[in-house]
Amino acid sequence: SYKPHITEMLKKTYAKIGALRRLKRMVPTDTLINLYNVYVLPHLEYCSPLLIGINISLRKKLEHANYYGLRTLMNLSNNVSYESVLSLTSMRSLEHRRYEQSLIVFYKSFKQQGPTYISNFFKPRITPYNLRGQGHNVTQESYNSSYLHNSFSYIISRIWNQLPLSIKS
Repeated sequence: SYKPHITEMLKKTYAKIGALRRLKRMVPTDTLINLYNVYVLPHLEYCSPLLIGINISLRKKLEHANYYGLRTLMNLSNNVSYESVLSLTSMRSLEHRRYEQSLIVFYKSFKQQGPTYISNFFKPRITPYNLRGQGHNVTQESYNSSYLHNSFSYIISRIWNQLPLSIKS
């Protein structure tokens, strides 16, 4: 379970947001956002490739902490949506950032530039036909239990196979 890890991350996150809130009147907003990116986001993104398969309630807690931090630092009201706060700060959601970082780790290991223990999870899909994108897709294992459908290897192989060929190559 990731719940103890995430609750510890959230405690640290809210403590740092509180410290930034106390500086809000003395520091410009763009500087506060930069400080938020440097001091708060690393707590929310710690071990993010491993957090791909977390359940919905934990995902919502992380996104809510990010929303609360950005909204309070920018002096926005409660009725401003999370998407508009992200667009004002030119950031992406934490879930999108987790997927992006996981795909980068996968790409590096798949091209033998990263750790080999991650590349051992994936095998290239080889077909007997002469196809244009041969060697770019990976085999996706089929699991009977829904528990393994939330694993790193299953989710990343599904997302990787859905990417356009121009991005994969």
